[in-house]
Amino acid sequence: MEATLKIEHCHKRFPGVYALRDVSAEACSGEVTALLGVNGAGKSTLMNVLGGVLAADEGKIFIHGKEVNIHSPNDSRDCGIAFIQQEVQLFDNLTVYENIFLVELKKYRKFKGLPVLDKKMLCKKAAALLKPLGCSVDPSKKVSELSVGEQQIVQIARALSLGGEILLFDEPTSSLSMKEKENLFQIIRNLKADGKTIIYITHYLDEVEAICDRVIVMRDGQVVGKGTAKEMSKETIVSYMVPEKVVFSSVESRMTEEVVLSVQNLSGERFPKNVSFDLHKGEVLGLWGLLGSGRTETIRAILGLDAMTEGKIFYGENGE
Repeated sequence: MEATLKIEHCHKRFPGVYALRDVSAEACSGEVTALLGVNGAGKSTLMNVLGGVLAADEGKIFIHGKEVNIHSPNDSRDCGIAFIQQEVQLFDNLTVYENIFLVELKKYRKFKGLPVLDKKMLCKKAAALLKPLGCSVDPSKKVSELSVGEQQIVQIARALSLGGEILLFDEPTSSLSMKEKENLFQIIRNLKADGKTIIYITHYLDEVEAICDRVIVMRDGQVVGKGTAKEMSKETIVSYMVPEKVVFSSVESRMTEEVVLSVQNLSGERFPKNVSFDLHKGEVLGLWGLLGSGRTETIRAILGLDAMTEGKIFYGENGE
């Protein structure tokens, strides 16, 4: 299959750092290409070059076989590239339709020469973009009223409204619930079936198995491994990402019945709210939740960094 996007011999240097070193990669229409690597491998730098946020020092970029010059986000957008950032990049105080058509709002004036928008038409167009993405939110609703998953979909709709054919996803599931993540995966599968070219940055190898067709692995600013998702096992991918040999093995649990920390009905000024749990000796206890769910506030309250309004904390045997 002929590549939609080709990057050839790309270099990017910062003072004292060689962020990209002779990077060559490609991505095809109707496929999801995983871009993998540990923090600092060069993934985000490469995506920022494609997104026009950074200019490459050397190298060439081809789209449908034609060399393009990308020096700004506008250049990237004109080339049909859309960058969907890890953190939601929307204006909370604006409506869904205003965020989707933000770049081109002036095109949708109701009366020539007057700054009056045709809101009815914009809502209709926004709903038409959102519907195939499985989102039925009211386009006139403020973004601040949406869930994180719905905001992510609005970002995708905005990318499609600008003619995005090459979609760059930067760790899009980091703030999503399991249900929202599965919904996003289905959206990506639909976009793939629609012929979009998708580059997907993630740290979760299970996601590679779930939705990706090809894999590109970077380390220290270089591409160190490529292949199809079927060819690249987790062990192979990790061996490219980390030069030291990694051995996968099960770990025997050493948890005992002894409770070393007991949190009972812990509440703070805003968060947490009535949180209770026990931590046993030899146990690793995961504290998980979406951004803004109160994870950090819970830990801060336990450490005494934030004031508790209610609850008790017991440490060790009968210690309060």
